[in-house]
Amino acid sequence: MKLLLLLVLSCAFLYGENLWVDGGCETLRQAVPGGRTGKCLSLKATKREHWLHVGLRRMTTIPFATYELTGYVKGNAAEGNPPVAFYTYNYNCYGWFGAGDPVPTIKSIPGWTRVTRRIISIEERIDVVPLAFLHAGPGELFIDDIEMRLVATPEQTIEGILAKKEQTTHERQILMRWYLEKDDVEKARAAIDPKQNREVAEFHCLMAQRSSDAETRLFHAERMIAVGCFDFPDAGKRLDELFRDVKMTDRLATCLAGMEQYAGKNKRQLMAFDSVFVPLKGRRKSDWIKRVDELKSCLEMIRKYAPVQGGLPVGTIEAAWNERIKQAEATLATILAEQGNCEVSLNGRKLQDCVFGVPAEGTESELWAAEELARYLETQTGVQVPIVQWNQVGTKYPIYVGRAPKEVGASVDYAKLGTEGIHVEQSDSSLLLCGGKRGVLYAVYEFLEERLGWRWFSKDCITFPKTGTFELGNFKKVYVPAFEYRLTSNMALQELETNVPSRLSAYHGSLPNPEDYEKWGGFFRYKGWVHTFNTLVPPSKYAHEHPEYYSLVNGKRLLDRTQLCLTNPDVLRIAKQTVRKWLEESEGKIYAVSVSQNDWHNYCQCDSCNALAEREGSQSGPLLHFVNAIAGDIAEDYPDVKIDTLAYQYTRKAPKFVKPAKNVIVRLCSIECCFVHPLDQCEQNKSFVKDIEDWSKICDYLSIWDYTINFRHSTQPFPNLRVLKPNMQFYRKYGVKAMFEQGNRFTWGGELQELRAYLIPKLLWDPDFDVEKGIREFTDAFYGPGAPFVRATIDLFHDTVCSDTTKHVRIYSHPQSYLTYPGLLDKADELMEQAEKACKGNELYANRNAVAH
Repeated sequence: MKLLLLLVLSCAFLYGENLWVDGGCETLRQAVPGGRTGKCLSLKATKREHWLHVGLRRMTTIPFATYELTGYVKGNAAEGNPPVAFYTYNYNCYGWFGAGDPVPTIKSIPGWTRVTRRIISIEERIDVVPLAFLHAGPGELFIDDIEMRLVATPEQTIEGILAKKEQTTHERQILMRWYLEKDDVEKARAAIDPKQNREVAEFHCLMAQRSSDAETRLFHAERMIAVGCFDFPDAGKRLDELFRDVKMTDRLATCLAGMEQYAGKNKRQLMAFDSVFVPLKGRRKSDWIKRVDELKSCLEMIRKYAPVQGGLPVGTIEAAWNERIKQAEATLATILAEQGNCEVSLNGRKLQDCVFGVPAEGTESELWAAEELARYLETQTGVQVPIVQWNQVGTKYPIYVGRAPKEVGASVDYAKLGTEGIHVEQSDSSLLLCGGKRGVLYAVYEFLEERLGWRWFSKDCITFPKTGTFELGNFKKVYVPAFEYRLTSNMALQELETNVPSRLSAYHGSLPNPEDYEKWGGFFRYKGWVHTFNTLVPPSKYAHEHPEYYSLVNGKRLLDRTQLCLTNPDVLRIAKQTVRKWLEESEGKIYAVSVSQNDWHNYCQCDSCNALAEREGSQSGPLLHFVNAIAGDIAEDYPDVKIDTLAYQYTRKAPKFVKPAKNVIVRLCSIECCFVHPLDQCEQNKSFVKDIEDWSKICDYLSIWDYTINFRHSTQPFPNLRVLKPNMQFYRKYGVKAMFEQGNRFTWGGELQELRAYLIPKLLWDPDFDVEKGIREFTDAFYGPGAPFVRATIDLFHDTVCSDTTKHVRIYSHPQSYLTYPGLLDKADELMEQAEKACKGNELYANRNAVAH
């Protein structure tokens, strides 16, 4: 009886629930009529396709477990290589990895036919493609009633593989990974076939990834190269990862040692040398002198290596290295030509008699701030100032970067500064450049900008005085910005080298170099960013069985372009679970999680939602009750994380009774406003002014989502530069703590794109910034001889449009609605022609003025 019960329980576990949500395809947007009982998925190819699929679904799996996929297919396909069903893949070190039964192929099947495939997953997820044309087509296919069930535990799967007399290469790799998971390296090594280079390369790559010391890591990297890892797709990516933080000479030695053992003749193996070279950013003279010497050392190592090894033309590597040396020498020559020779003294002590003092256990951002200061000062003066720990400054004049100790007379209120504030103070005894995690960098840029004349106008227009004497005396500035969160989306601010000197505290999009995150002071990071209802409670997962989770509009539940039913307790429960899952899976510190409506209307009109909205006098009522509940759920476990939501379109009006919880951010959006007149001086903006007044009374953390360009016509004049400052001051007046200025992040060549990227961060940092001075300095530097005409054009559009109180320009206004004043465009065209004419003969300025035209 007990044995029978165990068998029943085992079967219930193995053949448990269907993991594929909505296998009947009833709620999928791409589903079509004609399924077995309703809708189905279809895929049509009009020609032979390299890779065309119906869409993939990423399924959560147990590593090393076996799953069974089933479904019903029909359709027709051309003769030859047939299309496939249930194409699946994980990722191993070198790309896609699939294990299990052969992929079912589909030829001409007039009626619904059941197909089945068993697969083994090596990760916690697997990508499943129900239908695909892979080097196949033309044809048309249909699939319906998809199921995916667990059929063997990891232990059972491994037992099954071990029981086989002969194993496939995929099965041997699974065994190898299984043993490595158990930390049994010898069994892992014995599991693979030493004659199969793919298996050997996989083993050594995994071993290198597991290694904590560089020597062992490089040994395994050498073995990867020796067996020809570049025969496989992602070898370059893996080698780049393994070489991280390894100097070029050691990288090169590893590649040369591996190539000496390589017995093949595939020229792709020479790609290993691409991972040797490390691009050098910045323009510090001493760094480029070292770079030239390092490249020459590498060249000598290459020359000692046989010109042809194993039939491979290694001589091409020497030629490539010679070219790199030539380029580095040219860069160094340019740096030397551009270098300034300013004389700088601090309280009578020349820069040559100064030293940078950093904390003994300095943070990455403190140490990087000192490096930045040293680099810029060397560029401006030619003087290389040493960096030492603060207690090793000796008799030299100390410039303390970071947390200066009280022992040296520093009195800095770090609690008041927070992460964003700066403390810049020069006295007889020292110069303090202090701040929090990001503030220390801002302090350095503030000193360089305000005291030594540096300007970061754009990534290709950074200016500084090259001659003259700077005799700097006592000075003190302690400043905490009104807006702690400062972000603008603009293509011109994608480089961290200009983003951080612009004093932006957030970064829009994926960081170009995530490993640089800490040294640049970190950033305020969102999870979800915005419009998250469909990811919090995905309709693809729940809508078919639970349409009540989504908006009731005109008596019907919407499953497409829908919102959530915010008074449904199950919706709240699922959303809480999703938020917690996001936080548990996040790497690094999260500033806020977005719980916000989708980017369309269609709010829920069920009786419960309507009643709550009516009582609160706004659709923000149901939303805020929902958001507060989620904020309360995470408050104890994640005290530093906020829940962010929108006051946007139908939720813009503040509620009557409910107040945002202390860990809730309300992001008020100005999307309907006029942007050629100040917000508080325009008849069209009265309702927005009322909304911000109401929200500021009840919200501890008010955020603004603002707009800075014409999104429908981003290359056309949008005369809003004169409202930027009064609008920032308006937001500061109402206690706004976070600002996002949405701009042109989708194309180059937008109207005055670089100028906006300069002015907006300046105002986010200091709403009292002198905009006219900023425009004058920027245009002189960026447009050169054309600057006076560019400024005249800016004034022409602003004088004409902004002075007209009957014209209101919004972010989607057609240019014909505000640029049709008699003679306006003709006069602007005439001015910009003069700008281009003034720059004739100077390619850089001529191109910039042409783009502005």
